[in-house]
Amino acid sequence: MVIMSTVSYLPENFKDAYKRFKDLPPPPSFVTMKGPYMKTEADSGLKGYVIYEFDKSKMREAYEFVATRMGKFVGVSNFTYSIDVLFEPADIGINAFGPIQ
Repeated sequence: MVIMSTVSYLPENFKDAYKRFKDLPPPPSFVTMKGPYMKTEADSGLKGYVIYEFDKSKMREAYEFVATRMGKFVGVSNFTYSIDVLFEPADIGINAFGPIQ
């Protein structure tokens, strides 16, 4: 399974966000982290994405890790985030052609 976190903040808040980012602990052994991937947007400044991969048996622990991680940014001006749990169709018993038999 995958969790994707999305963050957004203004360029003038980059230093404050970066200070917090560099002090974050590494992911637990059951999480593979990809990113951050960054882009700029004219209306919202900087936007970042991180993908966390893990076995579905560890969903609760992985979500708690990501939520705690995002909580470290509370207090950065104009900082917003979202946490999205993404799954492959097979994770819920379907494939591209219908239910898995």
